[in-house]
Amino acid sequence: MKRDHSEITPAWQDLACSADKKQTLIQDKKNGSIRLEISANKLRHLLNMGVLCAADFRCLDCKSKQCVWQICLADCVRLQ
Repeated sequence: MKRDHSEITPAWQDLACSADKKQTLIQDKKNGSIRLEISANKLRHLLNMGVLCAADFRCLDCKSKQCVWQICLADCVRLQ
């Protein structure tokens, strides 16, 4: 049976067409993790509210890690 992907957004079409991405998704389901993108402002807000802690997630690239460090350092300075 041929599947109709016309309702899938372009970002998900890539996922549906790529065997590597499908395998990654399967592996992520096994360990209970998801990959997502979030704005720096939203992350800052969640960290400041105490809803999220930097130990709860890991950065997937150096630029993101530096941004998280800056957010955390700014929060430490603000609290002093």
